[in-house]
Amino acid sequence: MLTSRCTHAQPQHSRIYNWSEKVLTKCSGSTTGLASGHAHRLTTLFVSFAVLAATIVLFKIIPLGFFPNQDTGQIFGITEAAQDISYDAMRAHQMQVAAIVAADTNVAGFMSSIGAGGSTVAGNSGRIFMRLKPRSSAN
Repeated sequence: MLTSRCTHAQPQHSRIYNWSEKVLTKCSGSTTGLASGHAHRLTTLFVSFAVLAATIVLFKIIPLGFFPNQDTGQIFGITEAAQDISYDAMRAHQMQVAAIVAADTNVAGFMSSIGAGGSTVAGNSGRIFMRLKPRSSAN
């Protein structure tokens, strides 16, 4: 047992790990940035306002949006239940979701499935693809 204590090998780390440890150790003990910020208060304030202004300008320039620019008329959804759900119980839950979707007058058609596959990797998940009616024909 004493030999196992003496011959215990130290873990070998990669060069990236060793480099990042040096950088993080140096940054955690350093107060240079804070001292520099206190010494140049007006410059720090100016830089902060410049970053704020650039953020506002970029927010206006860069196109953002929750919805895509083009409307494909399709919706994809994922359902998920408890990890210990049985196949039959998951099927019943997915059928309830399918009944709610089928009752919606804006849905032209849908496809529903459960179990692992596609974008879901667990048996407690389901997928539903919905094709919507065009806006002109929606009620």
